[in-house]
Amino acid sequence: MSTHFLRRIATAGATDETTAHTTAGASSGGRAGASSGTGPELRSGPQRVADPRKTRALFVDPMTRTAGAGPAFTRIAKKAQPLWLTDFYDNPTEAASAYVARAAAAQKTPLLVVYNIPDRDCGMYSSQDDQITDRHYRRYVDNVAQALDGSKSIVVLEPDAVAFIGSPTCAGVGDRLTLLRYAARTLTMAGA
Repeated sequence: MSTHFLRRIATAGATDETTAHTTAGASSGGRAGASSGTGPELRSGPQRVADPRKTRALFVDPMTRTAGAGPAFTRIAKKAQPLWLTDFYDNPTEAASAYVARAAAAQKTPLLVVYNIPDRDCGMYSSQDDQITDRHYRRYVDNVAQALDGSKSIVVLEPDAVAFIGSPTCAGVGDRLTLLRYAARTLTMAGA
């Protein structure tokens, strides 16, 4: 699930920041600063910078296990694969920072998956440590946000989280929607 989708959940009813950026003179045929015929037209108001995620390719990380798995995996290794931030990383800041730095050096868009919400898949195939609490998860998200700060990464947020809301098999999910809103807001503010 992308932060873009969750941003809609997290900011339901709020004005989208991108729609708030308008230029003066929009009523003059979409041109900022209608020409008076006395000189060059000047734009006023905030200028929007193109989002690099729309123009840069996804990062293909040469440090993945697939990249080093031998010739049988060459075709797969040439495709972008996200860095999965799970409970494998006690503090994901170092791993995410290094990954984002490699992507920046390659002038590519980093692609990450945050997958550490409490009882993330309700005890099925991706079970995790029972120590993952709501409080721990918020700190984890804060650490990821610190690593992503300004990187314009694409983040898939908790791919199993929404599907398991209300499932009777989930016992320790905490306040899942509140945690998703928190993560979406925090990662969006960091530039994801």
